[in-house]
Amino acid sequence: MPKLHEIVNATNLQDYTYEIPVDNGVIDALFPETKQEALTLEYIKGGEGLPVVASVHSWDAETEIGDREAFEIMSMELAQVRRKLKLSAKDAMVIETPRNDRELNEKIAKVFDDANTLVKAVRTRYIAMAFEALTTGKLTFDENGYKGTLDYKLPTAHTSTPSTKWSTASAKPMDDIRAWQDAVEMSTGTRPSRAITSRKVANTLQNNASIRSALYGTNSDRLVSFAVLNSFFAEQGLPQLQVVEGKYRKRVLKAGKYTNETIRYIPEDSFILLPEGILGHRVFGPTPEELVLRQTNEVNDAKVGNIVVDTYVTDDPVARWVRASGMGLPSFPAADKVYIATKVVAA
Repeated sequence: MPKLHEIVNATNLQDYTYEIPVDNGVIDALFPETKQEALTLEYIKGGEGLPVVASVHSWDAETEIGDREAFEIMSMELAQVRRKLKLSAKDAMVIETPRNDRELNEKIAKVFDDANTLVKAVRTRYIAMAFEALTTGKLTFDENGYKGTLDYKLPTAHTSTPSTKWSTASAKPMDDIRAWQDAVEMSTGTRPSRAITSRKVANTLQNNASIRSALYGTNSDRLVSFAVLNSFFAEQGLPQLQVVEGKYRKRVLKAGKYTNETIRYIPEDSFILLPEGILGHRVFGPTPEELVLRQTNEVNDAKVGNIVVDTYVTDDPVARWVRASGMGLPSFPAADKVYIATKVVAA
């Protein structure tokens, strides 16, 4: 029979989790993952995006001196996210001395399922960070001794609440959306061509009186499908909509007890206008655990992903722990080309 350390080790766990296909949905298109060796997120955030025109000169005139527009270096230490699960002494003994192959395989499968669960938990935290940046323009941390705020400098003119909620019968959401597109285009030269929102907001737009009237005439009771809505928006130069209903659970302390609270990636009453293309990246760096594994040659560097899995042993009580860790933050250089509308429908 194989020994425990021959089965449950960093090499096998890393190989296993590295091969599992990952589909994170819309966030992979907006903030794809990338990896660097540095432990600090650092990128240059430029000016407004609109070019400054040069002047016409006479033959003998001195060349006009240009100005370097202000730019800002965004910098913050990467945030470490970790989570672990325990392989109890009893389960470890079963793996060392199983009664039969079935019992051995069940315990081994449990360990590798734990590793996959841990990797998902860590990756989900970084996905939540990217959505927080996208829906608020900043990140705020106050967890496990790590405190800080990363402000992506979203222009104050690129966030608002409509004067009339779209759930109101008299609302004209197309006018609001055009005004928001105009605001971004005026300051950056880029007109947002797509938007992400909740199903509740999408349903509200489909039922809106002004939109139904524009499509089918006054007092029409015909239903507007999501596909028809997007087709009509395209004809009107309005953004193409994508509904995001993703959620995750977070362990929170309430009244002295820990409970799992369900949190939406995008608030149900938000409408986020976006430009084409990638908005930034989920930038990962090496974790302390990864650096140790590299030094001991316990893993194949080519199989080390953005989330690292390793194991370690405690002796009182005796237990083996499986741990997943990441070191990362989202970059958001396109923040000035985004418009965040909140409370567009009633809660």
